[in-house]
Amino acid sequence: MKKARCGDFDCRRLSPGACLLIRKRKADRAQASPPPILAAVVATRDLETQPVTLTLPAMGLVASEVSALLSTRISGQVLAVFKQEGDPVQKGEILARIDAMDLEAKKQGVVLQRQGIVFQVESKKAEVDELQTALKSAREAHAQDQGAARHQGRLG
Repeated sequence: MKKARCGDFDCRRLSPGACLLIRKRKADRAQASPPPILAAVVATRDLETQPVTLTLPAMGLVASEVSALLSTRISGQVLAVFKQEGDPVQKGEILARIDAMDLEAKKQGVVLQRQGIVFQVESKKAEVDELQTALKSAREAHAQDQGAARHQGRLG
């Protein structure tokens, strides 16, 4: 079967009337003159010299050439961080919070140890006072014994 083509269409799928209509329109377009050029009204404006600010959007990373080493006197688990890398900081500002449970336990142990030492010191002071009192009594007794011996020596 011979294919009848009407331009880009396959005429076997179109009705014969549609195929004739397509051929007629193509022929009319080929013979028609190009459309006329129409005049357009355009508004104009005089240009003036003005300063122009040029900007160039860009992304980048600002970094300091001066760096500092951060260290702590104690060790522990970091609970919270209040500053991030690149944030400005002032002297004395809190940067992070560290879990101080171990440190608190050590502190409590030292406090209890100190209390024990205070009790020992008080106990030793009481012993010293007791010994001083005993020494004073012994000296008085000795002095009385010597006085009595002298008195007997004079009598006898």
